[in-house]
Amino acid sequence: MIRRQLRNYTALILRVKFYIQPQQLDVNTRKYLYRQLLQDLRSGTLKPSSKEQAIQLVTLIAQVHYGPSSGRNTNADSIFETYGQMLTPDEDVLQSIMGFCKKMSELSKGQAQMKFLQLASTLPLYGFERHVTGNTSGIIALLIGSSGLKIEYDMHERNLSIPFLEMMSISQNGDIIEIKTCQVGQSPRCLTVRMSDNDQTNAAYRSLGEIRTFYHDDVRDMTEQSFIGEILAKLWSTE
Repeated sequence: MIRRQLRNYTALILRVKFYIQPQQLDVNTRKYLYRQLLQDLRSGTLKPSSKEQAIQLVTLIAQVHYGPSSGRNTNADSIFETYGQMLTPDEDVLQSIMGFCKKMSELSKGQAQMKFLQLASTLPLYGFERHVTGNTSGIIALLIGSSGLKIEYDMHERNLSIPFLEMMSISQNGDIIEIKTCQVGQSPRCLTVRMSDNDQTNAAYRSLGEIRTFYHDDVRDMTEQSFIGEILAKLWSTE
Protein backbone atom coordinates (compact mmCIF):
# COMPACT_ATOMS: atom_id res chain seq x y z
CA MET A 1 0.00 0.00 0.00
CA ILE A 2 2.75 2.42 0.96
CA ARG A 3 4.56 1.70 -2.30
CA ARG A 4 1.43 2.58 -4.29
CA GLN A 5 0.90 5.76 -2.31
CA LEU A 6 4.51 6.86 -2.87
CA ARG A 7 4.93 5.77 -6.49
CA ASN A 8 5.43 9.39 -7.63
CA TYR A 9 8.21 10.09 -5.13
CA THR A 10 11.88 9.21 -5.32
CA ALA A 11 12.60 9.61 -1.58
CA LEU A 12 10.76 9.22 1.68
CA ILE A 13 11.87 11.46 4.57
CA LEU A 14 10.48 10.70 8.00
CA ARG A 15 10.31 13.30 10.77
CA VAL A 16 8.64 13.88 14.11
CA LYS A 17 5.38 15.74 13.52
CA PHE A 18 3.84 16.07 16.96
CA TYR A 19 6.14 17.00 19.84
CA ILE A 20 5.32 15.94 23.38
CA GLN A 21 7.23 16.13 26.64
CA PRO A 22 10.29 13.80 26.74
CA GLN A 23 9.27 12.14 30.01
CA GLN A 24 6.18 10.76 28.25
CA LEU A 25 8.34 8.74 25.85
CA ASP A 26 10.07 5.43 26.39
CA VAL A 27 13.77 4.97 25.71
CA ASN A 28 13.27 3.58 22.18
CA THR A 29 10.96 6.38 21.06
CA ARG A 30 13.01 9.11 22.69
CA LYS A 31 15.85 8.72 20.19
CA TYR A 32 13.62 9.81 17.31
CA LEU A 33 12.67 13.01 19.10
CA TYR A 34 16.36 13.59 19.82
CA ARG A 35 17.29 13.25 16.14
CA GLN A 36 14.50 15.60 15.11
CA LEU A 37 15.61 18.25 17.61
CA LEU A 38 19.18 18.05 16.28
CA GLN A 39 17.80 18.77 12.81
CA ASP A 40 15.70 21.66 14.17
CA LEU A 41 18.79 23.19 15.77
CA ARG A 42 20.87 22.79 12.62
CA SER A 43 18.18 24.43 10.47
CA GLY A 44 17.67 27.29 12.91
CA THR A 45 13.99 26.48 13.48
CA LEU A 46 14.78 25.84 17.15
CA LYS A 47 16.93 28.46 18.84
CA PRO A 48 18.27 28.79 22.38
CA SER A 49 17.08 31.82 24.32
CA SER A 50 20.48 32.63 25.79
CA LYS A 51 24.20 31.94 25.44
CA GLU A 52 24.04 29.78 28.56
CA GLN A 53 21.36 27.57 26.99
CA ALA A 54 23.39 27.29 23.77
CA ILE A 55 26.46 26.19 25.75
CA GLN A 56 24.47 23.58 27.62
CA LEU A 57 22.83 22.22 24.46
CA VAL A 58 26.09 21.95 22.51
CA THR A 59 27.87 20.31 25.44
CA LEU A 60 25.08 17.77 26.02
CA ILE A 61 25.04 16.87 22.31
CA ALA A 62 28.78 16.15 22.49
CA GLN A 63 28.30 14.03 25.61
CA VAL A 64 25.50 12.02 23.97
CA HIS A 65 27.75 11.25 21.01
CA TYR A 66 31.11 10.74 22.72
CA GLY A 67 30.47 10.31 26.42
CA PRO A 68 31.29 12.51 29.43
CA SER A 69 34.93 12.93 28.38
CA SER A 70 33.92 14.73 25.17
CA GLY A 71 34.79 18.11 26.68
CA ARG A 72 38.44 17.25 26.04
CA ASN A 73 37.89 14.87 23.15
CA THR A 74 39.00 16.16 19.73
CA ASN A 75 36.32 13.97 18.12
CA ALA A 76 33.75 16.38 19.55
CA ASP A 77 35.08 19.24 17.40
CA SER A 78 32.61 18.42 14.63
CA ILE A 79 29.73 18.73 17.12
CA PHE A 80 30.81 22.21 18.16
CA GLU A 81 31.34 23.23 14.53
CA THR A 82 27.92 21.93 13.44
CA TYR A 83 26.08 23.86 16.14
CA GLY A 84 28.55 26.72 16.33
CA GLN A 85 26.04 29.14 14.82
CA MET A 86 24.40 29.21 18.25
CA LEU A 87 27.61 30.54 19.82
CA THR A 88 30.37 33.03 19.13
CA PRO A 89 33.49 30.96 19.84
CA ASP A 90 35.81 32.74 22.26
CA GLU A 91 37.77 31.91 25.38
CA ASP A 92 34.82 32.59 27.68
CA VAL A 93 32.61 30.22 25.71
CA LEU A 94 35.24 27.47 25.78
CA GLN A 95 35.71 27.91 29.52
CA SER A 96 31.94 27.77 30.04
CA ILE A 97 31.72 24.56 27.99
CA MET A 98 34.47 22.96 30.06
CA GLY A 99 32.78 24.06 33.27
CA PHE A 100 29.46 22.58 32.21
CA CYS A 101 31.18 19.35 31.13
CA LYS A 102 32.56 18.97 34.66
CA LYS A 103 29.08 19.46 36.14
CA MET A 104 27.67 16.79 33.82
CA SER A 105 30.63 14.39 34.14
CA GLU A 106 28.63 11.77 36.04
CA LEU A 107 25.94 11.46 33.35
CA SER A 108 25.81 8.47 31.02
CA LYS A 109 25.04 8.98 27.33
CA GLY A 110 21.40 8.12 27.95
CA GLN A 111 21.15 10.53 30.87
CA ALA A 112 22.79 13.28 28.83
CA GLN A 113 20.28 12.69 26.05
CA MET A 114 17.36 13.00 28.48
CA LYS A 115 18.88 16.16 29.95
CA PHE A 116 19.18 17.59 26.42
CA LEU A 117 15.55 16.73 25.60
CA GLN A 118 14.28 18.32 28.80
CA LEU A 119 16.22 21.51 28.12
CA ALA A 120 15.16 21.64 24.46
CA SER A 121 11.50 21.20 25.43
CA THR A 122 11.65 24.49 27.37
CA LEU A 123 12.72 26.56 24.34
CA PRO A 124 10.06 28.95 22.95
CA LEU A 125 9.92 27.32 19.50
CA TYR A 126 9.97 23.70 20.66
CA GLY A 127 7.84 21.68 18.23
CA PHE A 128 7.24 24.53 15.77
CA GLU A 129 7.50 24.15 11.98
CA ARG A 130 8.81 27.11 10.00
CA HIS A 131 7.26 27.95 6.60
CA VAL A 132 8.78 30.72 4.49
CA THR A 133 6.48 33.34 2.98
CA GLY A 134 6.83 35.68 0.01
CA ASN A 135 7.45 38.50 2.53
CA THR A 136 3.83 39.68 2.53
CA SER A 137 3.55 43.00 4.40
CA GLY A 138 6.82 42.30 6.15
CA ILE A 139 5.87 38.74 7.17
CA ILE A 140 8.83 36.46 6.43
CA ALA A 141 7.66 33.17 7.97
CA LEU A 142 4.79 31.33 9.61
CA LEU A 143 5.73 29.22 12.63
CA ILE A 144 3.18 26.53 13.48
CA GLY A 145 3.20 24.55 16.73
CA SER A 146 1.09 23.18 19.57
CA SER A 147 0.12 26.61 20.92
CA GLY A 148 -0.93 27.97 17.54
CA LEU A 149 0.59 30.26 14.94
CA LYS A 150 3.53 32.59 15.43
CA ILE A 151 4.07 35.24 12.74
CA GLU A 152 7.68 36.24 12.11
CA TYR A 153 8.18 39.73 10.70
CA ASP A 154 11.33 41.20 9.18
CA MET A 155 11.28 43.60 12.15
CA HIS A 156 11.26 41.06 14.98
CA GLU A 157 9.75 43.39 17.55
CA ARG A 158 6.47 43.10 15.60
CA ASN A 159 6.26 39.31 15.95
CA LEU A 160 2.87 38.12 17.18
CA SER A 161 1.05 34.92 18.08
CA ILE A 162 -2.43 33.62 17.23
CA PRO A 163 -3.74 30.74 19.41
CA PHE A 164 -5.69 28.00 17.62
CA LEU A 165 -8.73 28.85 19.73
CA GLU A 166 -8.89 32.26 18.01
CA MET A 167 -8.85 30.76 14.49
CA MET A 168 -12.31 30.54 12.98
CA SER A 169 -11.28 29.13 9.59
CA ILE A 170 -8.22 28.37 7.46
CA SER A 171 -8.34 28.34 3.65
CA GLN A 172 -5.92 28.02 0.75
CA ASN A 173 -6.15 29.67 -2.65
CA GLY A 174 -3.16 29.09 -4.93
CA ASP A 175 -0.08 30.33 -3.09
CA ILE A 176 -2.17 32.32 -0.60
CA ILE A 177 -3.30 31.23 2.87
CA GLU A 178 -6.19 33.01 4.57
CA ILE A 179 -6.77 32.72 8.30
CA LYS A 180 -9.91 34.23 9.80
CA THR A 181 -9.52 35.04 13.49
CA CYS A 182 -11.76 36.40 16.22
CA GLN A 183 -10.52 37.58 19.59
CA VAL A 184 -12.88 38.03 22.52
CA GLY A 185 -14.54 41.44 22.36
CA GLN A 186 -13.21 42.21 18.86
CA SER A 187 -14.55 41.97 15.33
CA PRO A 188 -13.39 39.06 13.12
CA ARG A 189 -10.23 39.70 11.11
CA CYS A 190 -8.66 37.99 8.10
CA LEU A 191 -4.92 37.43 7.80
CA THR A 192 -3.83 36.92 4.18
CA VAL A 193 -0.33 35.58 3.57
CA ARG A 194 1.32 34.82 0.23
CA MET A 195 3.82 31.98 0.60
CA SER A 196 7.13 31.73 -1.25
CA ASP A 197 5.94 28.88 -3.52
CA ASN A 198 3.22 26.24 -3.86
CA ASP A 199 5.18 23.68 -1.84
CA GLN A 200 5.41 26.06 1.12
CA THR A 201 1.72 26.92 0.74
CA ASN A 202 0.64 23.27 0.75
CA ALA A 203 2.95 22.43 3.65
CA ALA A 204 1.80 25.36 5.80
CA TYR A 205 -1.89 24.75 5.09
CA ARG A 206 -1.56 21.04 5.85
CA SER A 207 0.44 21.75 9.00
CA LEU A 208 -2.13 24.22 10.33
CA GLY A 209 -4.88 21.65 9.91
CA GLU A 210 -2.98 18.65 11.24
CA ILE A 211 -1.45 20.32 14.27
CA ARG A 212 -4.68 22.08 15.25
CA THR A 213 -6.54 18.76 14.97
CA PHE A 214 -3.97 16.82 16.98
CA TYR A 215 -3.62 19.27 19.87
CA HIS A 216 -7.06 20.86 20.01
CA ASP A 217 -9.70 18.57 18.49
CA ASP A 218 -9.57 15.71 21.03
CA VAL A 219 -7.25 13.55 18.91
CA ARG A 220 -4.74 13.67 21.77
CA ASP A 221 -7.27 11.77 23.88
CA MET A 222 -7.37 8.85 21.46
CA THR A 223 -5.36 5.70 22.18
CA GLU A 224 -2.22 5.21 20.11
CA GLN A 225 -3.85 2.32 18.23
CA SER A 226 -7.05 4.21 17.34
CA PHE A 227 -5.07 7.31 16.35
CA ILE A 228 -2.84 5.35 13.97
CA GLY A 229 -5.91 3.59 12.60
CA GLU A 230 -7.60 6.92 11.96
CA ILE A 231 -4.55 8.28 10.12
CA LEU A 232 -4.21 5.13 7.99
CA ALA A 233 -7.90 5.23 7.12
CA LYS A 234 -7.54 8.79 5.85
CA LEU A 235 -4.41 7.86 3.89
CA TRP A 236 -5.89 4.82 2.15
CA SER A 237 -9.19 6.55 1.43
CA THR A 238 -7.39 8.54 -1.30
CA GLU A 239 -6.85 5.38 -3.38
